Amino acid sequence: MRNLNPLRLMGISLIACLLFVTSCGKKESALSLVPQESPIVITLDLKSIIKKADLKSMKDNKIFKDLLEGMGGTTTKQLLDDPTKSGIDFDEAFAFVVPRQVDTIPSAADVDEFYAFEHPQTDIALLLSLKSKSKFTRNIENIIKEDGRLISIKEENDVSYLADDGMVIAWDSDRAIIAQMDVREVLKLFALTPEKSITTNADFAGFYKNKTDVGLWMNYEKFITFADAFNKQMYGKSLLTNDQLVDAKGLYVHSNMQFNNGNITLTSTATPTVQAKKLYEKYYTKKNIDPQVLSYFPEEAFALLAVNLNWVELTKMFGSTGEYPQEILDVVNSLKGDLVGSLSEFPKEKMPEFTVAATVNDHKIYDLIFKQMGNFPKKEMQGYTVLGNENFYLLIAQRNDILFVTSNEDNIKKFTKDETLHKNLTKSSFKKELESPAFLYMNLDLDEYPQWLRTMLSIQPGNATMLNLFKDLKCTYDAESVNATVVLRFKNKQDNSLAMIIKAAEEMSK
Repeated sequence: MRNLNPLRLMGISLIACLLFVTSCGKKESALSLVPQESPIVITLDLKSIIKKADLKSMKDNKIFKDLLEGMGGTTTKQLLDDPTKSGIDFDEAFAFVVPRQVDTIPSAADVDEFYAFEHPQTDIALLLSLKSKSKFTRNIENIIKEDGRLISIKEENDVSYLADDGMVIAWDSDRAIIAQMDVREVLKLFALTPEKSITTNADFAGFYKNKTDVGLWMNYEKFITFADAFNKQMYGKSLLTNDQLVDAKGLYVHSNMQFNNGNITLTSTATPTVQAKKLYEKYYTKKNIDPQVLSYFPEEAFALLAVNLNWVELTKMFGSTGEYPQEILDVVNSLKGDLVGSLSEFPKEKMPEFTVAATVNDHKIYDLIFKQMGNFPKKEMQGYTVLGNENFYLLIAQRNDILFVTSNEDNIKKFTKDETLHKNLTKSSFKKELESPAFLYMNLDLDEYPQWLRTMLSIQPGNATMLNLFKDLKCTYDAESVNATVVLRFKNKQDNSLAMIIKAAEEMSK
C-alpha cells in the first residue's frame, strides 16, 4: 500500500497542464486566504511560465514520463488525456509562509537538524484557484481509492479537507491549500475576514500589480521580527540590535524573476525607497568603487567582484562585537571600504592569475597575512614580498591605504611604482556597472576557457550540455533606485531561456 501524498494531485495536474496548455479564468480570490501576518508571499504566473516553457508538443518528454511513472494510477492517465478534469485553474499559483510558535529548543548539537527538518520556524503553504470543486474532489477520492488508503474526506463549514502523515489538503468552491500544517490552523485560513487578508496591504497590491513569472514579496519588518523571536527562544537572547529592528519597520522587499529570450533576469528592490536608501547607506560607504583601485586591475576577467561596503556596520548584522575573535575585529576595523578581486587568466601549469586589492586604515591585515602564512618561504623584493613556493605563492605589497595581493609579477611591479595598467577596469566593458557600489561578474562560456582546464575539471559531456547554454552572470546594485539586478545571459539570444533549460535537461536525461 502506497503512502498518499496530497501533493500528488498537484504534481500530476501541473505536469498535465504543462503538456496541454489550457485557457483559464483568473481567480484572484485565492489570495484572500493569505493572512496579513505572512512575512513572505511567492507568486507564480503559470500561464506565462507554461507558454515560455514551450512544451506543447513534448508529451513524450523523458523527464515528465519518468516522473509520471512514479505516480502511476488511472487518475494520472486521465489527467494527462484531459487536464481540465483536475478542477484546478492553472492561471497562477501562490505559496506563502505561515509563522508558528517553536515549541522545542534543541541542543547545540542538533541545531542544524533542527533548522532543516524537525521544527521549522514557519510553515509553507501552496495555494491554488479551482475551476471546479466537484472535479477536484472526485480526483482526490480516486487517488485515495487507487492507493488503498483507509482515510476519508471530511467537511466543515463548506470546506473539505484531508489530513494524512502530516500533510493537509483543504478546499472550498474556489480555492485549495496544500500544506504541512495542523488541520485546525488550515481551516482558520478559510475563515479569514477581508480586513485580515494580505489583499488589504497596499504595498502587496503594488507588488502584485507588477509581478513577473516568479515573484517574492517580503514584509521585512515581520520577517526579522519572527526570526528574532526564534533566536530568543533558541539562544535565550536577541541577535538583532534595536537599531536593526527600527530600520526594518514598515520596510518591504520586492523580488521578481523573468524568463526572457536569451537571459534570466532577477531584480530585487525595497519600498518605500527613501527609507530603504537610509538603511542601505549604513552598509555602503559611497556610491562607487575607488577608480584608483580599479586602475591596477586588467580589463578582462573570467571572474570579478568589486564592492564598497561599510564593513563595521555589516558585521553588526551578524552579532555583537563581543562575539567575534579579535583577529576578525582587526580585519573589519582595518577595511576602509573598497574590496576588489579578479581572476584574469589560466596559464598552463602555473597558478591562475588573480589580483585582490582593498583600501585599508592601517597595516593590520598586511601583518596578519604574514602571521597566518609564517611557515611559507618569504622573499623580499623591491617594494613587495613573495610569500610561498613555486606551486603556491602570493605577491604582496601595501602602498599608502591600498593593500595589493596578486600572482602576477608585472601587475605588482606597476602597483609599487604607482603605474596604472594600460588596459584596466576603468576602461573596460564593465565601466558602467563599476559605477555602482557592488558588482559581480562571472564568465560562464566554456569555449573561452583553455582546453586543459576543462579536461582537468572533468566536465562530462552530459553536464556540458547544460553548461554550454550560458554566456555569463552579472550582478549589480544601484544605490539611487535601491535595486539589485542579477542577469544570467545565454549564448543563444533568440530562444526563451526557460525553454532552452528544459530542452537541455531532457537531452541530459537520455
